[in-house]
Amino acid sequence: MQQQFLYRPPTWHPRPRRRLPLFTATAVAGFDLSGAAYEFRNNTGTLIASTAITFWVSDLTTGALVVKITGYSTNGSGIVGTVSDAALTAATQYRVAYEFSTGEYGVAKLTTA
Repeated sequence: MQQQFLYRPPTWHPRPRRRLPLFTATAVAGFDLSGAAYEFRNNTGTLIASTAITFWVSDLTTGALVVKITGYSTNGSGIVGTVSDAALTAATQYRVAYEFSTGEYGVAKLTTA
């Protein structure tokens, strides 16, 4: 007796489906603080190395807080790197207040990349 299949046998392959991307990457704007010009020092010239830092980014015109950014720290050379957040808009100038966990603080006008 011959076996009957109520479904197609395993050797049958369906037409390949269209492949869709699993996710789409969008560029996130940020401040590039990776250059030697952004080496953080305190008022006596001492390097602020390996220290946590918090950023408060405000709209330059209205002064309204756009985003508070945490989770960054300086490296052994006192440099933070690129600070980014989805709330920032590219090619926009912001007032950025920052404070280190050791108490040093400052304010700068920075433009996002």
